[in-house]
Amino acid sequence: MSDAFYNSLASTASKLLSKFGGDVTISRTTGGSINPVTGAVTSGTTTVLEAKGLITDFKDELIDGTVIQYGDRLLVIDSSIVPVLTDRPVVSSQQWNIMKIMTKQPAGVPIVYLLHVRR
Repeated sequence: MSDAFYNSLASTASKLLSKFGGDVTISRTTGGSINPVTGAVTSGTTTVLEAKGLITDFKDELIDGTVIQYGDRLLVIDSSIVPVLTDRPVVSSQQWNIMKIMTKQPAGVPIVYLLHVRR
């Protein structure tokens, strides 16, 4: 199938996430550093990114207490941004840490990102 088909599929996924999910704010900090001599930390620049998404529970049988813990959630976001592990998503005023990023991308075209998140 062509890239146009998968791009259309990504657009449909985004519309569905808008309809059944909501806004996801992602804070991304870049450029921070540590002075090796003094140990002082220089803060980086924080950028706020917006995506559409839906947060849901993991199925009970997937919660093993180690990799997936009680209280962890699965956050599905559209392909408008490419998440990184250091991003901090905020959904309904609750901030989350990203534990793992999975991508649904047939033929190399990202449709949605699945984020295993924890508070």
